[in-house]
Amino acid sequence: MTQQSSRPPSESSLYRSLADYYDLFFMGFFQAHLDRTIRGMHLPAGARILEVGVGTGLSLSSYPRHTEVVGIDLSQDMLDQAARKHEGADWGHVKLEQMDAQKLEFPDESFDYVMAFHVLSVVPDPKQAMSEMVRVCRQGGQVVVVNHFRSRNRKLARFVDSLNPLTRRLGWRVDLQVEEVLHDMPVLVDRRKKLSGTSIFTQLTLTKVPAVSARAFTATKSFFSLQQREPLR
Repeated sequence: MTQQSSRPPSESSLYRSLADYYDLFFMGFFQAHLDRTIRGMHLPAGARILEVGVGTGLSLSSYPRHTEVVGIDLSQDMLDQAARKHEGADWGHVKLEQMDAQKLEFPDESFDYVMAFHVLSVVPDPKQAMSEMVRVCRQGGQVVVVNHFRSRNRKLARFVDSLNPLTRRLGWRVDLQVEEVLHDMPVLVDRRKKLSGTSIFTQLTLTKVPAVSARAFTATKSFFSLQQREPLR
């Protein structure tokens, strides 16, 4: 994970100072919906999965052992926490690597699924991070994002925007828009939904398509229309 400024997250007041306490603060907020999201995908045997911004590994116990999971994060402090979980669990299907979400060190189309949970708001360039995630996903594979995006309710959006100077100092932004990260990406939007009726988080389920197909799609209907298709099996 990285932060909005040019500093790496290891220098962020959030990620460096609170790495040892991250689970204590965020497990109750994040773990249940990450578990539901991953288990709800019914990941097939042999699926190769990349989780970008794996952090302290809150989601790792949710991946079935019949898959192959690579979790990357830029923060070594976070990865150290994830590694301790890894050592104490039967997670032979999981590999952890330190890596920048904006410069993924994998060949094109390396993964069947690419996950990013609460990551795009903390990277300096979320568009670049999304581009890299799509690049390493295979054609027909899925990119799944859970993140806070700017509300389409104007009054609520203005209020939340007012908090942005504070949250940026802590290492994340609250004004990120879906359109900002998906514009011109070679993906179709399978689902765009709130995690619950009261949640501030949105789940995007995207399918990678050839770039020419994405251009044809955007030319014929709204890019952000919901495509109610079955998840990739």
